[in-house]
Amino acid sequence: MSQLIIFNYLLNIETGLMGLGVLPPSTSFPGSLLELARKDLPANTAFKIVDASLLPTDNHFREAWTLGTNETPLIVDVKKAQNIQKENIRTARAPLLAALDIEQLRGVDVEEQKQILRDYPARVDGITDLEVLKEILP
Repeated sequence: MSQLIIFNYLLNIETGLMGLGVLPPSTSFPGSLLELARKDLPANTAFKIVDASLLPTDNHFREAWTLGTNETPLIVDVKKAQNIQKENIRTARAPLLAALDIEQLRGVDVEEQKQILRDYPARVDGITDLEVLKEILP
């Protein structure tokens, strides 16, 4: 089995949002993975060397991956995953709301449909099953 280095890194300086990077082994580096991590990662960067098979195969919530424990070296932060899905919902509903705005300008009563779309992001609150979470879209 091949091994990888997973590490924390700053995704957004303004918000302080952290992400999880994956550093595959280099075939040209003569040292160990530990030596590679010490060489390539900034000082004081938290990292783990893990089996590649422990990484999720589904990258849908990739930005919600975080370092875990020794037993579970990589976890998906459910709160981050919920926020990612809320943004996915907002992106998917924007053209739907725009189309309803046009209908409303034509005199069609679409307020109920628009409210349903506006309420969609709240549907992810409390959902911890990632498979269920990613299916929630307008």
